[in-house]
Amino acid sequence: MAPFYYVLQIHEPLGVRELVPATMKVGLLLRLAFSSASGPHGYQSTVIVGVLQEIRADFAARDIPFVFDPGQGLPMFNGQELTAFLEQASYLAFNDYESRLFQERTNLTLAQISERVKAVIVTKGGEGSEIHSSGAVYNIPTAKTEQVSDPTGCGDAYRAGLLYGIVRGMDWETTGRLAAVMGAIKIEQHGTQNHAPEPDAIAARFKNSFGYSFG
Repeated sequence: MAPFYYVLQIHEPLGVRELVPATMKVGLLLRLAFSSASGPHGYQSTVIVGVLQEIRADFAARDIPFVFDPGQGLPMFNGQELTAFLEQASYLAFNDYESRLFQERTNLTLAQISERVKAVIVTKGGEGSEIHSSGAVYNIPTAKTEQVSDPTGCGDAYRAGLLYGIVRGMDWETTGRLAAVMGAIKIEQHGTQNHAPEPDAIAARFKNSFGYSFG
């Protein structure tokens, strides 16, 4: 089973949605990356929220685990809507700001939120990340980098490692470190998709950064 992003597409002028293919039985990442709270192509936030609620219900009906990763779209949701996603998601992923906003809108602490899902992942840029799961907090350091060229896309690269570890049943410390490695590899390259590291290179970077091998 290969982890991958679930891509939500809203096409003008009818707002056609690509829902979950019937054959998908693997953990999915529901990620929003809209440039503004009004949504792409001028669509109102209420339309986008409604589409995502429909997809969430589809996931739940098929018993498909997913990561709720609202990204820049989080301000579109009110507390009741976020709580509904919390009740059905398997994992949550935020940056530090998004984590605080989620807590404010749901009136829940991070500890309370993590009790309702398998894990809450919070990225903190150059300070690494935290993974909250089963009452424990795993502090994940950053991986070694040779240079810092472009941070754009590092969050997506981090999530690629995160999903790989989740699908393959790795422990959280290893999963988080692999995610950090993927982010480190990305930050050394300009552009969001101009890097294509080979598995051996990823494994070598992991061992060089953390002193042990994964997988």
